[in-house]
Amino acid sequence: MCATSVFASSAGNDEVRDVDQALAGDGKAFDRIMVRWQRPLLSLARRLGHEENRAEDLTQDVFLHAYLALPWWRRESSFGTWLYAIAKNVYLGEHRRARQVEVRLQDLPELRDLRLPDRGLFLDDRDRLVREALLSLPPTYRDVLILYYFNDCGISAIRQKLQLSEGAVKTRLLRGRAILRKKLSPLLLCA
Repeated sequence: MCATSVFASSAGNDEVRDVDQALAGDGKAFDRIMVRWQRPLLSLARRLGHEENRAEDLTQDVFLHAYLALPWWRRESSFGTWLYAIAKNVYLGEHRRARQVEVRLQDLPELRDLRLPDRGLFLDDRDRLVREALLSLPPTYRDVLILYYFNDCGISAIRQKLQLSEGAVKTRLLRGRAILRKKLSPLLLCA
């Protein structure tokens, strides 16, 4: 028997013991499970495209789901396989929810600036350039900017729609504005 299979067998035995103890009411047993699986689950969340803070929040959701579903683990597969299935459902479910609230700039009414054209840059050209710059932003920043500026959503409404913390919304607004300002700096110099 090779060393890795001995370790895998030992880890599997530890997990079964920890699950049995957690089901018997030992909170420290589930803490050991969380410590053992925290890094692999965070890594999976990051590989699936979640940002660090959101990956940590979703990983905690995975542990909550697992804790509540622990009595239904049938032990036909390894605990790790079962836990990864829960994680996959939580992480991909988050992607589905995020796509449902994603706002598309193309669906918004045409942007209109009521000011006079500045130095030969016509309103239609400026609108198109702003639209293109906004659409070129990463979705992380684009969605927050669209909700804030074009859908008149406040910080708390954006936080709820995108399931983010208030700080994350403010950070994304700040960074999105900075990226947009940099992209539009030639346009701003003409104005």
